[in-house]
Amino acid sequence: RDWPDARGVFVSGGKEDQGTGSMLCAWINEDEHLSLIVRQTGGGGISTSGVARHAFEQLCIAEHHLQAALQQQGRGFARSQRWGFITALPERLGTGLSVSVRLKLP
Repeated sequence: RDWPDARGVFVSGGKEDQGTGSMLCAWINEDEHLSLIVRQTGGGGISTSGVARHAFEQLCIAEHHLQAALQQQGRGFARSQRWGFITALPERLGTGLSVSVRLKLP
């Protein structure tokens, strides 16, 4: 068996090319307990900073909805006053944020 119990990947609404150019994924119990991933494609005259801004906005909206759903159940993300958000990977301690950008250069 290749995939352990309690792991999964959830992908929003299909392919990233369905008009918006973005895709949201939630990766459960891989490196972290939860990884929210936004993939945003550029083009069409949109600046690189505009693409990055839109991707970050989509991530913030998803996190806000997830946090609200957790609060309705009396739960939340693990957070320390001293260390910030508690993560499985020490290098992400604090914000829990990891950003990567891929560019196609001419």
